[in-house]
Amino acid sequence: MNERARESSWSGTNNCAQPRTKRFTVQALAALVLVATLSSPLHSQESAASESGTHVRRLSVAVLWFEDRTADPASAHWRYAAGLLKSSLKEVKALRLLSEGAVRYAYRQVGLRAGGPIDPNRARLMGEHIEAQRVIWGCYSRQDDQWHVDLHVTNVATGAVSPVLSATAKDWFDVRDRLNEQVLAELGVTSSAGENEKMSHRQTRSMGALEWCFKAYMAQEQGKPTSQLEECFRKAVAADPNCANAYTGLAATLATRGKFDPGEDAAQKALQLEPDEAEAHAVLGWVFAAQGQLDRAKAEFRQACQLDRDNAGHLSILARVYTQQNGWDEATAFLEIAVSLDRTDAMAHSNLAKAYAVRKRREESLRELEEARHYLSEGMYAADALWGIAETYETLGKRSEAIEYYERTSALAKKLAVNPNTIRLVERRVQRIQSTLTPTFINASMPQRYTEEALHAVLRDRLTEAERQLVAHPFLCTDAMKQWAQELTRGTTTDLDKAKAIFDGMAVRLGTPGQPKSRTAREAFDAWKNTDICLVCMDHAVLFTALARAVDVDAFFVNVTRDPDGNVINHACGVVSLGDRAGLKLWPDYVRGRLALVAGLRRAGQWQEARHAFAEIRQPQSEDYEAAIYWALAGESAGKEQDWERAKECLLKSISIQSWQSHAYFALGKVYGQEHRLADARTAFRDCLRNDPSPLTAGIARAAIAQINEEIGLDPLNDTTPSPEKSP
Repeated sequence: MNERARESSWSGTNNCAQPRTKRFTVQALAALVLVATLSSPLHSQESAASESGTHVRRLSVAVLWFEDRTADPASAHWRYAAGLLKSSLKEVKALRLLSEGAVRYAYRQVGLRAGGPIDPNRARLMGEHIEAQRVIWGCYSRQDDQWHVDLHVTNVATGAVSPVLSATAKDWFDVRDRLNEQVLAELGVTSSAGENEKMSHRQTRSMGALEWCFKAYMAQEQGKPTSQLEECFRKAVAADPNCANAYTGLAATLATRGKFDPGEDAAQKALQLEPDEAEAHAVLGWVFAAQGQLDRAKAEFRQACQLDRDNAGHLSILARVYTQQNGWDEATAFLEIAVSLDRTDAMAHSNLAKAYAVRKRREESLRELEEARHYLSEGMYAADALWGIAETYETLGKRSEAIEYYERTSALAKKLAVNPNTIRLVERRVQRIQSTLTPTFINASMPQRYTEEALHAVLRDRLTEAERQLVAHPFLCTDAMKQWAQELTRGTTTDLDKAKAIFDGMAVRLGTPGQPKSRTAREAFDAWKNTDICLVCMDHAVLFTALARAVDVDAFFVNVTRDPDGNVINHACGVVSLGDRAGLKLWPDYVRGRLALVAGLRRAGQWQEARHAFAEIRQPQSEDYEAAIYWALAGESAGKEQDWERAKECLLKSISIQSWQSHAYFALGKVYGQEHRLADARTAFRDCLRNDPSPLTAGIARAAIAQINEEIGLDPLNDTTPSPEKSP
């Protein structure tokens, strides 16, 4: 074995016969992902999941990173000592400890960085975002050469905060042990004798080895090159040659750099020291998979899944191994369990999206892609999800989107200085897809083109003076915009070449999560260089149209209501003719505009005017209209008549027509709540959150889910974790 890597595709669409030893090349991205699996320091050896066949009501707990109050920047890495507490509590079967990925997601949602100050309100809000029933948070400081930790436990449903739980000691494991009893008492949980023995296990006797492991996690979080991580783990091994976790971290880092032989040796050493170390089995599985030894890889991953049954990441990677042998049914089943274990795991969602795409379940694939993008993390933690998203887009035929995510993967791989074969593999895929991109031509009549004078004449004819003051021309160009358009199209001659040059110039801007906002072309241009601002398809289309017109290309803004498969969508794009939003007065038949007016009147309490405006809408043959009708009927049934069955029927019909309506799911959750069907209400509120509701609606939905979880407990999970297999 050496550092070679061969290209293969994580795809079931390749009908060519493949040799059994074909390399598991997605995990040349071991280059990226392996180290990311180490972010939860010093994992426990066994699962906290129940081994009985019945559903046991478990308490969902999130442990946040400790806040650093030492006033010493050189002590910042000790915040990862929170992982000692987490891995210890994980041994208690009555508890379900949420993943480090879920915790990172919660931090992003409230705008905090690891190690930052936490207050009760933010702790509760973070718990709502990840459906934790309890959140453990606190701080550490240094007192007379001893570590001191103060903790609180927050009840997410009620907002109640525990008294301070404190511990002081020179040794971090002593601090952990003194906190365990206090935390369990606050959680109302009693641990067994066997669990207590496992909780007290010490992965190292050396505080030096522990510190170097924590420094490696810090370097990983900061996006440092993998060579720096390797140095930290080697120093941890030198400090304690019997620390299995140091060997596991070293193995992952070596494999990340393409050094598979020494990586395998380090993983095997970790397992000699701790045979039940789940992460070591997983890392060894990565090493085998990256070298095409798929049966050995499956055996290691199955063992890791058995030892840590709450770990969605292990199941996701096991599923990938199965796909290399065309086991798509098994892979899909594993991935569906993985996303139910951890709905914040972007890698699991992206892998499931690929599995659905391969199995021709397009709508489900697109849904999982949305989930993957929504939960996408930062830095190294995003690596495998980026790859999975790119491959899924490629499988679905969405080439531009595939290029975007492959390029993001490549940029991250270069930043982290991973295995060069990984970078070359991604770059080849980008080049291949780019060669297939060509313009799409359609037959359509060119829309009417207005001069400035003609447009103003229409506005004067249809709008009052007061109304004209509210109108903004969406396609007006500034001198700077015209200059950019000229720079982008320099050297081109035909309208098509100019349009392609502008499109290519705009395509380099990566998408940013956030709330969409209506913008004119000038406003979109002003926001263009600020990549923290979310620009959506409408912004791109408006700006493209303005730039194209600035260089005398007949370009128009298009509102797209159906995709090529006939599905109803809400999309904007630009169109160029190659040949021969002002209000209801300007677009009388625009259903959405009239419905917006109805909604505004209802919010203002002008019910009679709202009913009149609604009655005036002429019925087009449009799913938009039908969905709105059912939505309105549901509101009338629930609010006026309290006919919950009728309201539910209308909402379900509305959702069946347009499945992306967050407000319909929210209303459905409220209706189920009135019927005390709490599990169904929770599902509806989760569906609401998946479809980008307003911040206010999202906050109410998360709070409702927290209340439901407290009342009925977590979703039951079937114990279908694969049984361990012996390596051949």
